[in-house]
Amino acid sequence: MGKPVIFVNTECLRPEYGGVDADYFLAMSKIASHRSDRFSGVFEGLRLCSDRDRNSTEIIADQLGIANSWHVIAGGAYFFNSTTREIKPHPAVNKKAKKDFRKILRWKVPRILRRYPFLEYCPGEDVCIVLENKKTGAFISLEKILPVIKETHLHDWRKSRSVLVTHSKNAIYIVPWIISYFSAVKFLAGFDDIDLSKSLAIGASKADISLFRCVGRTGCPSNALPECHEAVKQRRGKTSLKPCASGVLDIIEWYMGLQN
Repeated sequence: MGKPVIFVNTECLRPEYGGVDADYFLAMSKIASHRSDRFSGVFEGLRLCSDRDRNSTEIIADQLGIANSWHVIAGGAYFFNSTTREIKPHPAVNKKAKKDFRKILRWKVPRILRRYPFLEYCPGEDVCIVLENKKTGAFISLEKILPVIKETHLHDWRKSRSVLVTHSKNAIYIVPWIISYFSAVKFLAGFDDIDLSKSLAIGASKADISLFRCVGRTGCPSNALPECHEAVKQRRGKTSLKPCASGVLDIIEWYMGLQN
C-alpha cells in the first residue's frame, strides 16, 4: 500500500515580487519541522512540483530539509532527486520535443522578449521555457498578454499540439503538449509508491489544476490564481487567506488537524 504525501508547487511558496522576508523563513522552518515529524502521521513525505529547473528545486528542498526524495520539475518533464542529483525524463520527452524547444528558444523567445521587455527568459531544462515577469515595478497581468503570445508567436506549435502554454502570477511557462502535472504525478506515484487518493496537492497556477485531479486532498494559498481557488473549492479543499509559504503552512496544518 502506498504512502500519502504532500505535493507543493514551489510557485506557491515565494512572494510574487521582491525577495523573501521573515514570514517566508518562519513558515518554511515550521513546514520543515512538520516534515521531520512526518506530519503527525497524516502524511509521510513532501514532494515539490516546479515549472523551473533542478537548481531552484534543490534550493527549496534544502530549505525544507527534504532528503532523498523525487520531485517533479520543468512542468512535469523531468523527475529530480535533490540528494543524489539523479534525473529521470517523463516518458513523453523525446527527440522531437527537444528539437521543437530548441527552435522555439532560438526563433520565438527572442521575438517575445523584444515585444514584452518586462519579460525575462530563465534558463532551465531543455523542454521547459520560463518567461518571468521582471520585478521592477507595477504589477502587469500576464493573463492579458498570454493570448497574443499563444496566437502570434506559438500558433503553429499549439495547432500541431506540440506545446502547452500556461501561466502563474509570476511567469509564463511553455512545456510539451502532452506533459502535465497530472501525467507526471501519476507516473511518479508508480515508481515512488505513493497513495494519491490520500495525498495533498497545494498549487497556485493554472497548471496545478491538473495536479488537483489526481489527488484526494487539495489546497491553495491566497496568492493563487482565481481559477486555482475555484478548482480547490469545487473539490472541497482548503483555500487559505494567507499568501505564499504562510498559506502553504496554513493548509498543511489544517489537514493535520491543528486548526479548528
